[in-house]
Amino acid sequence: MEVVNATRRLLALILVGGLFVAFDIVGTARTGVLGLSLIILAIASRVYVTLAQGALATCSVRGSYKGRVEGGDVDVEYELCNNSIIPIAVVELSLNYPQYLKLSKGSRGGLIAIPPRGCVGYRVSFKGRVGLHRIGPLRAVLRDPLGLYRGVELSLGPVLEVRIRPFASERVLRAIFQASRASGISRSRRPGEGVEFYSVRDYRPEDELRRVYWKALARGKLAVKEFESEISTYVLFVLALDETMLYGPYLETPLEHASRILASIAEYVSRRGDYTAILTIGPGILARTEFKRGRRGYMNIIELISSINYEDHILRGSHEVKAIVGDKMRMAKYVKAMCPRERINVIAVTSASETTSSLIKNLSPLRSLGFSINALILIPQLYGLHRFNPFERAVYRLKVHSDVKRVHAYIKELRSHGVNAIMVTPWETPSKVIARIYGV
Repeated sequence: MEVVNATRRLLALILVGGLFVAFDIVGTARTGVLGLSLIILAIASRVYVTLAQGALATCSVRGSYKGRVEGGDVDVEYELCNNSIIPIAVVELSLNYPQYLKLSKGSRGGLIAIPPRGCVGYRVSFKGRVGLHRIGPLRAVLRDPLGLYRGVELSLGPVLEVRIRPFASERVLRAIFQASRASGISRSRRPGEGVEFYSVRDYRPEDELRRVYWKALARGKLAVKEFESEISTYVLFVLALDETMLYGPYLETPLEHASRILASIAEYVSRRGDYTAILTIGPGILARTEFKRGRRGYMNIIELISSINYEDHILRGSHEVKAIVGDKMRMAKYVKAMCPRERINVIAVTSASETTSSLIKNLSPLRSLGFSINALILIPQLYGLHRFNPFERAVYRLKVHSDVKRVHAYIKELRSHGVNAIMVTPWETPSKVIARIYGV
């Protein structure tokens, strides 16, 4: 295959050079030297582009990025170093990145020249959004300064796997703690060894004398004091994904909203020292973490959420995943197998779509095992509604009225099965969602 191809400009240059030589031969004008110069220029350009193309192919390219938090700037940088003595000009660069990312600084493409034994940098910035995004490589096309020849397209540099974590603000966490003491996600307490007073009960023969409640004895009643011991709560997060989770404006989709809610609750639970795990289900992914306590469990959840790839995990189908999600018994057995023999609090987040609507219903058999199931139902049609003017918003609400009505009916059905299901709108903060779940 040719590594250098001629452009239409070369044909025009050769034609003009040939005419100048012809005019000189027939004696019309003395332009032969000029015509030969143009032809020699075309040959020299071909030699240069061939050498520069080889130099470009052997360039050392390093890629790096900074930034891992949702909403912040993710700075991507590629450094191209020319190891030869041949200057490389002009190179058309373009960066390959997913369609779901938007540039905040820099340009997707540009023209660069790399001096001999020198380096140049290419920098762009994105507004980080939750998930895993593969950025790169660089696509490079070499041309000579006159544009007579074009080298074949080269792929330069590594593919950067950028993982963006959901954002859980300290302000939201403080609001959650202020509204806490919610039995569902905080530590529960039971009588046993501890330091905090629990209750007073009648004396039993096996009780130690140091526990005798002397004030009750003074009143003629033999009683002992009980102290409370804390037991850890187990919280299982379930995140169901499909293409409707990507509806809405940039950084304001149901997926990003759900990620913030889960990150905030997981951070709260981790600070309580409880056990957490997450199960992520989508058309092309069935991933989970093991139950871990405290900060370790939280980090496992954040890492899994930041590893969700939009194209591979949401937009591509998987028959095995659909079979598990669609079968009530298989789904219940799968969740039961990953959970310890403890009371489990399940917090499931999903959109009100046909693909994921059966998921929560298939979790309902777990209630017979003592599982507490909470379902947060997102409505993708409402995301981005705040960007409309009041008249457009009213018209749009009429348009989606049937969808919202269908969600209400679905939530009512889930509640009849013992599932604490609530509808979550885009403008609700994580602290408000938690308050609605646990009634605090």
